[in-house]
Amino acid sequence: MSRLASLLAVAAFAGLASCYSPNWGGGIACGTGDTCPSGFACFDGTCRDDSERDGDDGQSDGASPMPAECTPAQATCRGRELVTCNANGDGYVQRRACPFTCGEGQCTSASNIPPEDQATCSDDAPALRPPAGATVSFASQRDGRIDCSPHCGDASVTRIEARTVLRDEGPDLIWFCLSDLVIPSGLTISAGSGVTDAIALFVTGRAQIAGNIAVDGGAASEDAGGQGGPGGASGAERAAQQGLDGGGACAGQGGQKAGTGDQAAGGGGGGGGHGSGGGNGGDGRTIGDLNAPGGSGEASPCGVPVLEPLVGGSGGGSGGDGECDASCGWPSGGGGGAIQVAARSGIEVSGIISASGGSGFGNTTAPLGVGGGGGGGSGGAILLEGPSLTIAARTLRVEGGSGGPSLAGPGGQGAGPMTGAGAGIDAAAVSQGGSGGGGGGGGGRVRLNTTGQLTCTGVTSPDGVCTTGPLKGALP
Repeated sequence: MSRLASLLAVAAFAGLASCYSPNWGGGIACGTGDTCPSGFACFDGTCRDDSERDGDDGQSDGASPMPAECTPAQATCRGRELVTCNANGDGYVQRRACPFTCGEGQCTSASNIPPEDQATCSDDAPALRPPAGATVSFASQRDGRIDCSPHCGDASVTRIEARTVLRDEGPDLIWFCLSDLVIPSGLTISAGSGVTDAIALFVTGRAQIAGNIAVDGGAASEDAGGQGGPGGASGAERAAQQGLDGGGACAGQGGQKAGTGDQAAGGGGGGGGHGSGGGNGGDGRTIGDLNAPGGSGEASPCGVPVLEPLVGGSGGGSGGDGECDASCGWPSGGGGGAIQVAARSGIEVSGIISASGGSGFGNTTAPLGVGGGGGGGSGGAILLEGPSLTIAARTLRVEGGSGGPSLAGPGGQGAGPMTGAGAGIDAAAVSQGGSGGGGGGGGGRVRLNTTGQLTCTGVTSPDGVCTTGPLKGALP
């Protein structure tokens, strides 16, 4: 009889079965060939139960029992825990709860959120499982929260507070710790007007998105530029002279003004750029045949494909003033927002995640139409991370907003499912304002990080703005 079997027999005879209570961590040594009691496994030379093998959060990670033998010095994943075999091959000498997931013998970490913060997100976090017909929105710029009516899934929970608002480095990011994310078909989670920071949803379980998440940039009105979506830049305001540039690193430029009084005309504002360039604004013409150049759309892509940091789209430029008995350099659209979903058990998207740019404003009738139309905002950013990603066709949308019209005609089309941003139409006759800027750069950016092979083909709108990569390795 082995030493372990002898000890177990003595314990049973002495009525000491209570020694094998949960989280009991010592007293019976084990090694190669020894068998621990039911529900226990040999770990680090001692019989221990499942709760001792799980992560630092104390939650069960669904790991299979520890084997009595292992490959010396080899690292192995047990649920979300990374364990290392000892030199003798009969136990484990190191164990570590991974910040995000564990796979192929290494820990991974989600992007943008500090690993030490990820490790604090456990299964006792609130779940976001709103019932069909509920109203759900991201709210509050400073502290961040999710408001639900009638509730967020649990009848007693109508608000989920952000875990942290990260303001130390780079763009601001609000992140939420959720145990579950289930958005039913027909329900849309939108962002309130006061939310300007990018948003990250960190999920300890699985994310199932059959409904919609919308963090789009705002369309311009006659009097104001469109607000950027969460993490995106706003469009330019109405101009009294030369058009104004939009906000963001790849903003569209303002259109120019030519002439004065009833002989003035304005060029259209350029579209904002991001993953692809914005379209140029159309030129305006005065009665005296002076040219009012349209603003340039930002041609160079902005940001980084990996979306770290997480940044949304840029705003379009406003049009040049045409002095239409008032100031009429028309405002531009805001850039699309930025949203990240990282789920430890994977993500399924059959609904829509949208971070598109807003449209510019314009007018097609005299005298208001002699002002240049505003440019469209560019698409924003969508980042999805998990050990598995299942995404339906055309469900990830980072389209550009269209440019505002003028007397010359319509503004440029925003980048859509299979098209790039269009340029505004030039005035063909005197006393016509230039059209709005090209649609806003069309493309935002989409990034998909997962294990194994994955393709972007057909899942985004527009095409050509998506990249894929592995889950980020955690630091040792």
